[in-house]
Amino acid sequence: MTSLQSKSTFRFQSIYVYIVLMLLMIVLGASDSMRGVFGQVFVDHFEIGTVGFAQIVTVSYIGNLLFMLFGSRLADVYGIKNVFCTLLILLLVAFMLYLVTDSYLVLLIGMFIAMGTSTLMNTLINVMTPLLFVSAPALIVNTLYFVQGIGTSGNQYISGRHASSFLEWKYACLVLFVLGVIAFILFCFLQIPKTDTNDDESKIRSSFESENTGYGLVIRNPWFFVLVLLFGFYFVAEHSIMNWLVLFCSSQYQYTTEKSSFYLSLFFGGITIGRLIFAPIVHKIGIAKSLILFTTVGACLYTFGILGADFHGCWLFPNSLLDTYLLILGCSGLALSIVYPTMVMYISGFYNNSILSTATGTIISSATVFDIAFNALFGPVVSEVGFTGPMLVLPVCMVLFLGMLLYSRRGYHGNR
Repeated sequence: MTSLQSKSTFRFQSIYVYIVLMLLMIVLGASDSMRGVFGQVFVDHFEIGTVGFAQIVTVSYIGNLLFMLFGSRLADVYGIKNVFCTLLILLLVAFMLYLVTDSYLVLLIGMFIAMGTSTLMNTLINVMTPLLFVSAPALIVNTLYFVQGIGTSGNQYISGRHASSFLEWKYACLVLFVLGVIAFILFCFLQIPKTDTNDDESKIRSSFESENTGYGLVIRNPWFFVLVLLFGFYFVAEHSIMNWLVLFCSSQYQYTTEKSSFYLSLFFGGITIGRLIFAPIVHKIGIAKSLILFTTVGACLYTFGILGADFHGCWLFPNSLLDTYLLILGCSGLALSIVYPTMVMYISGFYNNSILSTATGTIISSATVFDIAFNALFGPVVSEVGFTGPMLVLPVCMVLFLGMLLYSRRGYHGNR
């Protein structure tokens, strides 16, 4: 009887943990997609043009860099749960700033906080999952990212249909604020297991300054810069779709925001569905093999879709097939679905658990420099010459990502 009660309690705790993480992923997914969905609204409301919108995107990625760089280290030192709760409070503060102000400067500050905290929380959930669900972490991680995809693509579709004024932006922020408060309350009751550390690894926690700290150990790994390039190229390829596709379709083809958002939600809807249906495959064939398989297929569809959409009208890409190219781009999301969450787990094949949060945060924050540099340059260039031509950077980055993935396989020491 005692055994049955113990098993029942364990199941209840596991279900509770999963529900809390699901709610968090929905909030984080919807929050991340807000910038791209309301991009045209920001441009019109603040009269900032593509250069001003590029500043919004750039500031948000600076937030990513700083929060990931220092926050991930704090998670190793002070515990994931303590840092996570602090991040959730900061995210709620950002939503409040959106609600009570109508200022471009405050919008930039809010984006800095919201995107920085959201990205770090997203990563910490990825790190927490193997601790909370030991038997099948890859399966759980991808299903959680499926749920996040529901928040991302659902918000893109729903908000995209109503994103016609700044008032709708505030309504969307209010919904996220309420969900965030609920998620915070529920998360406070979670118990996060601690990773085991030996005496040498414990010394890592004693200082932020010595070369023998977590940062030093992370950077001295011979595969560190390869992993930074790996994430950097992928970030530009995926995030540019989220941030620029609506503006690309609106300005290049004079599509409505609703129609442009459809192709955006198709891409991330594919990512959402793929994470659910392909999660068992990742669990079965392993992290490295899954990454190579799905990236190869996704890169082919992604590259063809963008080339067709950007150069439609030439003999190779007939004008009449414009929507088809955008559909192919959208379908590439299905193939790329498992790439990011599995890639974060891929890092564990290069670092031990004692500094895994620090390694993950350092790599991702360093790779965020690619996002910052790209958006700082992309907006002004598009303002001068238009989207045709500059959009080529996206498929180039996707191909380079695939190349770095194949090369990094040589240094991977994970289970599979």
